[in-house]
Amino acid sequence: MSKETFPAPRLALQFLCQFLTAFSWLFISDAARGDLIPPGHKSIKHELVFLDSPLLREHRLIAAPVRGFGGFAEVKADQPFYFSTKYGTKIYSVPKDFEPPESYTHGEALPFPNSEPPTHSLTSVSILRKTNRIVTRCRLTAITDQSLEIEVVEEVQFDEFNQVTTGGLSRFGKISISLIGLVGCFVLWTLKKIYGRRHPLTDNAPDGTVESADNYQISE
Repeated sequence: MSKETFPAPRLALQFLCQFLTAFSWLFISDAARGDLIPPGHKSIKHELVFLDSPLLREHRLIAAPVRGFGGFAEVKADQPFYFSTKYGTKIYSVPKDFEPPESYTHGEALPFPNSEPPTHSLTSVSILRKTNRIVTRCRLTAITDQSLEIEVVEEVQFDEFNQVTTGGLSRFGKISISLIGLVGCFVLWTLKKIYGRRHPLTDNAPDGTVESADNYQISE
């Protein structure tokens, strides 16, 4: 008669692997650049802000499109504005008396010196992160007949309380990691217990046979 098999260790390992694989999606693609938010991610705001400079005061800049398929934003020193990599936001240097058109078609270009934003817009991050808003601070360094030169000065992340953060784990993230650790320890303890039942400690008897440790009695 064949010995009884125990599928529990295999099922437990399979469950643990599947659980950790699903949970790992919270860390994959830490930031997304599309409108669709991947599983395990949350929506965030990403803004650009130009630092004050003599060159910026001498020229008028606008950003378009700034939301969806249309919209303009007047670029002013130290005033954040939204931008979109997906919808192709560009920064234009326009005449002081320029009146933006009422509608702006995606992919349309204005006949003025322009440049793409100096960074990609981020729309979401892992729900385990503290980050709730990102502000990229940049500086206008030069304007030519066809383009603008813009450099990134710094990128600052803020949490839900508008406090500067390094983007580490949020309270929810720390709790989630702790729960994962507890689940892993429980699964390993269960596997060890099952393995002990299937493979009890054995010793060699004087006649060469193998006897279970349960057969021994301690005599005083």
